Amino acid sequence: MEQTISISSSLAGRDLALLKSMINILCTEEHGEKKRVALQYTDNADSRIHIYTDESTNESTSCYYAKIKGKAAKKIIGTEINPKVLRSFFSSIFSSQSEPATSNGPSEFIQSLYNFIGAANEGAMCIECSEALVVLDMATSTIHSDKKISDVMLAKFSASKAEFLQFGSLEECLSHQNLSEPLAWKDSLQSILWRMGLIDKEFTLAKHFSGESYSFKLEAWPDFGTLPFNSKHIMMTSIVHAQAASYKCLIDQHGFLAEDVESFINAGCLSGHIRVVSDGTASSHIIMKSKSDNFLSRLKSRFFG
Repeated sequence: MEQTISISSSLAGRDLALLKSMINILCTEEHGEKKRVALQYTDNADSRIHIYTDESTNESTSCYYAKIKGKAAKKIIGTEINPKVLRSFFSSIFSSQSEPATSNGPSEFIQSLYNFIGAANEGAMCIECSEALVVLDMATSTIHSDKKISDVMLAKFSASKAEFLQFGSLEECLSHQNLSEPLAWKDSLQSILWRMGLIDKEFTLAKHFSGESYSFKLEAWPDFGTLPFNSKHIMMTSIVHAQAASYKCLIDQHGFLAEDVESFINAGCLSGHIRVVSDGTASSHIIMKSKSDNFLSRLKSRFFG
């Protein structure tokens, strides 16, 4: 049985042309149980899905969103639009026709977190999954949950079916969940994201940015007095502090094992200690700088700048 989903957009130029092209391509493919999904572009603002970009969060970049009719929160598509990103987004829409929540595979979970943090100066994200109810508050760089988030739970997160909902503030997010106050457990968002980056083995941002056009540069020293690490992480931190280095460079020229490079870059990119540089242009990932002023931080600053 064919389903029809109407799509409108305020995009222009190349972005709009690419969106229309992908709609035409996906209309010829079958999804789910051999059901054909008819995607129809329309100029009518009352469409099922409206795709747009919002540059107000950061003057140097934009993030792409989708407003789905009947949903209170907007859905993050990503910080760029390309065939792979659009295909992933529409696949989640196809899945949602038969499932109550959007299903996210391991790679999509990490990518959704990275995209949200890269686009949000403040605001909040609610992650609903079977493991826990989690709220990311960007204004205070804090994570809230109805359960204590252990390393075991972090390992389960990326394999869980989850729905990512973005809100303008923590208060809006709590109101959506019918909560009058923050959840009982909270921790540093930076610390949790670093730990998640180390634990998740299914998908790493290092491989996602493994091309020669991408390199990595230190944005803020990790607080190795409180964060889990190994000696190779400290050595790589020193290297990318001095100059940007690519995934291949860290392995081939500096002799690090791929698994050490991937864990370091995955943790650093998610937590904001490392920024991605593409063809000489820094990415828009919003950095949550460490506010610690302990002895270790001062010592690192003295020797490494």
